[in-house]
Amino acid sequence: MPGTGGRLYFRDVSTFRRCLTPQRLDLLWVTAERHSQSMRKLAGVLGRDPSDVQDDLDYLASVGLIEFRAGGPRRKAKVPVVPYDRVDLSLELRGQAA
Repeated sequence: MPGTGGRLYFRDVSTFRRCLTPQRLDLLWVTAERHSQSMRKLAGVLGRDPSDVQDDLDYLASVGLIEFRAGGPRRKAKVPVVPYDRVDLSLELRGQAA
């Protein structure tokens, strides 16, 4: 799935939907809006279990939608950051009929 040149490609809509579930989209939006929030704080804001949030952050990082940067008082904590202001979806309509 990870693309090149700052692009992320999906083979089909079902793969896209598995990657960007409603919970992961909420996490992505909250992470983008609340800069430098720890994973635990994000879990609290979202009302989700911290381990589930960590799993989703790790997944989003693996596909390139989130990065982890050093943060916290001793700069040892991994702080999730969304390095983009915008994500565009392009859907090919021609030549896709079954």
